[in-house]
Amino acid sequence: MLARVVNGVAVLQAGRGVGWSLSNTSNELSGVSKMSLPSHIRDVVTAELAGKRLFPDVSVLLAGVLDSESASSDVFTCATGATIVLSAHVEETAVAVLRGGAPNLVAEFNDGLLRLSVDRTVERIPRQPDVLPTNETRKLNNEDRQVLADAIGGRADVLLTHDSQLFEAVPQSLRARSPSSVAWSPLDAANIQRGTDASTFVGFFYPEWSSDAVSGTMDQFFFFEVSDYVRAFYNARKRTAVLEWNTPAGSRGSIRMPLHVEANSYHFVAAVLQTRSILLYIDGVTRERKHHIGEPNLSATFHPFMSAQSTGQICGACHFRVEPRALSVRELHRLRASQSTRLSDGERKWSEARPKLRLVATPQDEGFR
Repeated sequence: MLARVVNGVAVLQAGRGVGWSLSNTSNELSGVSKMSLPSHIRDVVTAELAGKRLFPDVSVLLAGVLDSESASSDVFTCATGATIVLSAHVEETAVAVLRGGAPNLVAEFNDGLLRLSVDRTVERIPRQPDVLPTNETRKLNNEDRQVLADAIGGRADVLLTHDSQLFEAVPQSLRARSPSSVAWSPLDAANIQRGTDASTFVGFFYPEWSSDAVSGTMDQFFFFEVSDYVRAFYNARKRTAVLEWNTPAGSRGSIRMPLHVEANSYHFVAAVLQTRSILLYIDGVTRERKHHIGEPNLSATFHPFMSAQSTGQICGACHFRVEPRALSVRELHRLRASQSTRLSDGERKWSEARPKLRLVATPQDEGFR
């Protein structure tokens, strides 16, 4: 579920420590697995998925069945009116991943698949022939090619994946989405809290504008702002991404990075705020400054993809999250590649396990190890 940001404010609360963070909440929903989505958001996601054919890749299937804290599991829970399309290749490869790295979970996975088949509409399909055009899919390995062939052959509407190569290769008839971009609560906590010494803003957006189209203007397109503290935005005239801070502790400064934007293109942005450093991450490039930024005022407010005055809105689809800790650059790279703002431990584990095991074929394929 992508959002178009309009007016919305979360208020900072008093607390001990330095910094700011989005407080985390969880919701135990009767009759289903534990979810991170509040009930009203669950209803929206359920309605969005109704009637669609969803095709999970290997890592999404593993996380969705085995990790109830994951967005993958949230999607399966909300898919009451959807059809989950499972290919023989994906199921067999998932089992092979478990046998190679976590054999104790094979039985639990099989039980989970059975429950999924009982509780949701599941359609199983055989391995599909690879009739993909070579030019568009030349960067895909054998495993990804087969996943994409199965999704297309299974007439899927949505391919659920964390794989950056698949995002780039899908045809127009198929949408590739990360689970967290489907099952997402725009403000998944009641408010912003003080009380930690580090926080990370993570977001991505698909602008309706381009650098060339707005280069002669004074427009600023905001990634976020914490009033009277820190703000990040795109400066149209200078074609740069800017992170500025002017804090109650007396710290002032900025980080500037060149940024070229194409209309409707994917851009990933993050800002890591710590007591003695501040880092800007844009599309895989980082800049960091060492400053003691202190903490914001008690009356400060948080504004995602707009300014504190509710101007400078991003003008496009966007998605964001604030983590109450400093994410590493490696974690940011992983989120960017998976087009996600959050990955559960299970989603990280299973998406990393498959390439490590070099699973480029199904167990029946000659040469499988």
